[in-house]
This record gives sequence, C-alpha cells and structure tokens, in this order.
Amino acid sequence: MLSQALQGISGLFALQPFSYMLLGIIVGLAFGVAPGLGGITAMAILVPLTYKLSQTSAFALLIGAASAVAFGGSVSAILINTPGTNQSVTTCLDGYPMTRRGEGRRAIGISATASALGGVVGAVVLLALIPVMHKVVLAFAPPEYFMLCLLGLTAIAGVSGKTMLKGLVMGGLGVLLSFVGYDPVTGTLRYTFNILYLYDGINVVSAIIGLFAIAEMISLMTEGHTIVSEGVVQKPGGVLEGMRDVFRHWWLFLRCSIIGTVIGIIPGIGGGTANVIAYTHAVQTSRHSEKFGTGLPEGVIAPEAANNASFGGALVPTVAFGIPGSEMCVVLLGAFMLHGLVPGPEMLKEHLDLVFQMSWGVVFANIIASLIGVALMSWLVRLCSVRVSLLAPPIIAISLLGAYATAGNVADVLVALVFGVFGYWMKKLGYPRAPLMIGLVLGGLAEVNFHLSLQIYGPGFIIRPITLVILAAILVFAFGPSVQRIVGGRRHAAA
Repeated sequence: MLSQALQGISGLFALQPFSYMLLGIIVGLAFGVAPGLGGITAMAILVPLTYKLSQTSAFALLIGAASAVAFGGSVSAILINTPGTNQSVTTCLDGYPMTRRGEGRRAIGISATASALGGVVGAVVLLALIPVMHKVVLAFAPPEYFMLCLLGLTAIAGVSGKTMLKGLVMGGLGVLLSFVGYDPVTGTLRYTFNILYLYDGINVVSAIIGLFAIAEMISLMTEGHTIVSEGVVQKPGGVLEGMRDVFRHWWLFLRCSIIGTVIGIIPGIGGGTANVIAYTHAVQTSRHSEKFGTGLPEGVIAPEAANNASFGGALVPTVAFGIPGSEMCVVLLGAFMLHGLVPGPEMLKEHLDLVFQMSWGVVFANIIASLIGVALMSWLVRLCSVRVSLLAPPIIAISLLGAYATAGNVADVLVALVFGVFGYWMKKLGYPRAPLMIGLVLGGLAEVNFHLSLQIYGPGFIIRPITLVILAAILVFAFGPSVQRIVGGRRHAAA
C-alpha cells in the first residue's frame, strides 16, 4: 500500500496533472464565489472536457475544482453576505458581521486556514479508511441520518440569540416550507396551491440567495452606505490574526473537522448539513453562545473546518461502493464511468494508486486554493468600501443569474426575489434569518429519513447504538447550557 501511496503523490506532481489541478482550482474558486453556480455546475462542465485526458490528469482537474469550491463560496459569504454554495450558508452568520466592522481580512484568514487544514483532515481520514471503507459506510442508515438532522435543527435555538421566540417561529416556518411538494411516502401534494412549479418543492439554493444576498443588498440600499460600516477602518494584520484564531481554537477546529468528515462519509447528507451541524456544535459548546451571530471568530472556524473536511469524507462511499457522498460526487461517478473505472473493491484493488492520487489531490488543492484566496484578498476586501449604490446592482444581477443557473428555471429567479423581500422585512422587524434557512435545509431530509426509519426498523430504530449516541448529543446540546446556567446560579446564590 505504501508503494501505491507514493505512486499517487508522484503521479499528481507530474507536470501535466499538476497543471490541470491548478486549472481546476481556479475554476472551482470562480464557481464557488458566484452565487448559485457551485461545485456541481463546475464539475458538470469539466467532466466532458476530460474525455481525451489521461486518468491522472482528468481526476487532478476534477478534484482540484471540487476541493476549491467551498472556500470560494466562503469568500462571498464573508464579504457580501452571499453564500456562494450551500456549504457556506452558516459562514455568513459571523463572517459578514466581521467584515462590517472592518475585520474582513481576519475573517478570510480564518476561512483560508480552517478550510486548508480541514481539507487536510478529511483527506487524512480518507487515506486511513481505505482498508476498512465498507465497514464505516455500512454503519450508518436512515435512523442515523434522521438523528443527525435533528442535531442540526437544535442550532435554531443557538442562532436565535435573544429573540428565541422569533427564532423558533422562523425555524418552524422553514421546516413547513421544506414540506412543499410531493409527500415522500404517500405521493400526495402538499401546500402547492395548484402551482406546477411547487410540485418539486422550493429551490433551496434560490431561497438562500434571496434570504441573504438580495435581502442584504436591499437593506444596504435603503441605508445608503458601504458594506463596511461608516467610519470603520479595515484593521491591518488581519490575515495573521485570523490564522492565529484557528490555532487558538484548535480543539474546536479539530472537532468540527471530524464532524465534517463523518457527515461527508454518510451518503446523501452533504457539506451543507455538515456546515450547519458544525456551527450548532460550536454554539452549544461555547461559554459565550449569546455572542454568535455578532462576528465571533469561532462562528467562522467551525463551518469552514467542516465544509472542506466533508469532501474528503464524501469520497469514501463514492470510491468504496459507487454511492455518491455528495452532489459533486454524483458527477464524479459519471467521470469514473467515462474513464472506464468501476467504484468498489475492483477499483481499490486495480487502481489504488489513483485513489491515493485523489486523496493527495484533496490535501494540496485545499492548501493551494487558500493561498490563492489570501493572495487576492486585498483586492477583494476593497469591494466592501465601494458605495452600495454601485455595488448592489451587479451583486443582485449575479445572484439572480445564479438562482436561474441552479435548474435553468425562470421561476427560481422569482423565488429568490420573493425571499429577498421577505428576508429584508425579517431583518427590519428583528426576526433572525438563520433559523428559517436551517429549517428549510434540514426539514425535508429529516422527514424522508424518519419515514424510512419507521418502515425499515419500526419504532425501535431509536435504540440503535449510533442513534442513541447522537440522541445523547442532542440532549446535551439542547439542555446542557440551561442546566449549566441553573447550576451556576445556585452556586452563586449559595456563595
């Protein structure tokens, strides 16, 4: 196995494959920054172009693009409150407030460091699991997926801050909106009002684009100033401070990287869920959870570590069973077929050096993408000082174009506009937008896996070992802070 690992790294750093990996990284960053395009669009465009390439060059190109997308999406999330991909939705919650108070460089420094190192953790886990991939993948089933979704939904309490009631209302509304369309069990239509577009449900990406990007631009236009608050000066030395933040909170970074990797391994969950659950974990385990959403470095470290680590984890079921661990891995499976590769035991036996090459590609692509982002950071941060009257129109246009590009449907543009106006009024009336987003992302996934759990295992699914562990974590995260406050209050009173 050591010889295949060395062949993989030497094959990656040959001139042609390495050049294609750099090209893939640039494409991935560009598609990540552009709202609504994301990794699956980049991969779909690149796969046909690999037809005449060698296997090493083809997968160097694809892995480079897939690894860089998440960081690209985080850059736009931090600077303009526009998550470029669904893997960056919770990065907005603390990254953008940091930008508004002049700490955009620090936030990008955090993102670059956590993304690069998180990707390394995911790839290392992938390398370590190659001998036992099948056992790890088969350990998870619908009951575990359902409990993970519930774990993510507990974030609603954490991100609601002082407006707990409003946050719960918005979270409940997000879950209800996720039920629009066909019932996954009975096939009956729900909440569609005979509108054909709603039969397939609400496009989550378009809704998120509207809820954050368009709503924020409308809000800034009504205020009439720049993204960075008036009178605030960009703080020097922010990149190094951001890097130090990651190492200062190394234990949080490591925990969230592992969370992202594990969730990436579970087929069908994806980096968007990893992003939310890691942020939930950071909120629920913090001693100052009330400060999340105001520009806390930990609120950027957690999702950034998880979203990049999740891709390395997603490659585990993709390579071991041909079961895509994420949306991008669906396209990657098509590339396997295009190049005559069959995922599973045969691939692990006959093309193990290529598997190692992809693992090394994840490591170095994440590092190089972060270095490119830091190099371009000074130019990107300057956008935040441009008056919003000049900046908002192109951002709104790009956002609407991204909403259209998700499925090529004009109705998705209308959804983005509706959620944009709704998000603006939510912000104006003091309703948090994050709970609505979390409910919308996780509600449908939780429903499907709950029904599957009942059909396959019956009510007893709750006593499966891994399910019980996740349930215990939910109870700790949900009630732990309250118990801690009560105990602390009694000790203070006794003293």
